[in-house]
Amino acid sequence: TSISNSLGASLVGILQNDLAERARGSGGGESDLCERLKPLLQGLHRTKGLDSALERYKTIALAGIKATVKQACTRSFRFVSY
Repeated sequence: TSISNSLGASLVGILQNDLAERARGSGGGESDLCERLKPLLQGLHRTKGLDSALERYKTIALAGIKATVKQACTRSFRFVSY
């Protein structure tokens, strides 16, 4: 439904921002994150959209993690001289 899609998009956005902040080392308040996620998770549970939203986030998060690792490896290999 459109409600599930909207809630899912909000959940993915919040989690994506949190992951990016943590990757930069500026990740922060667990309690703030929980406060923001709680109503979204409850709504997604009620609308039976939680599985779909978490699957979307997993796909996005894994792509972000792969890109971060690839970028870090590329940077570190540039400075290695043989």
